[in-house]
Amino acid sequence: VKVWLPNLTVHKTLDVGQHRGRWLTACCWMTQSRRLAVACAGFRIFFYDSSLSGQPTTYIDYSKGTPLCLGYRASTESDGREKEILMVGDDVGCVTVYFLDDNWTSHESKQEGDALPFKKKPIRRQYHEGWVTKVGFVYELQSMVTCGLDGEINLCDVHTNQRKGEKSLIKLHKKYGVHCWCW
Repeated sequence: VKVWLPNLTVHKTLDVGQHRGRWLTACCWMTQSRRLAVACAGFRIFFYDSSLSGQPTTYIDYSKGTPLCLGYRASTESDGREKEILMVGDDVGCVTVYFLDDNWTSHESKQEGDALPFKKKPIRRQYHEGWVTKVGFVYELQSMVTCGLDGEINLCDVHTNQRKGEKSLIKLHKKYGVHCWCW
């Protein structure tokens, strides 16, 4: 992963492949915690702090499929606590929503097998037949949006990871799939 400065010079290069030769599949900047989330084909999502040191601070084991795309949402809860939500789309058509509590960045994986723990269990749901090609959050719709190679776009409640009513499924190009959406 190369991180560029606004003047288009390389600031840092992270060798994600050093972690057991895994291919990079997606990355996402998490504004609230100032972390870079990097998904790899080796069933893990690594987190790097804003100093972008060569080693990840922690990781998520993602053994249910290959994580292909990442989405992010920062929010402030009604009680004033800040919360982050990471959305992960995979190769079997599922989206998993991880609720990261306000002190998740204090966890550091010191050894192999010391993955990030969760207070609230992640919610995993099947939305597509095959690859999820993009997942993200649209503030104006207050919805998580997914698309996939099955030609569908879904509008979902990010907190429950469920479709929002019967008009929340849009069927488009079954033959070619939907590779991306933009709001």
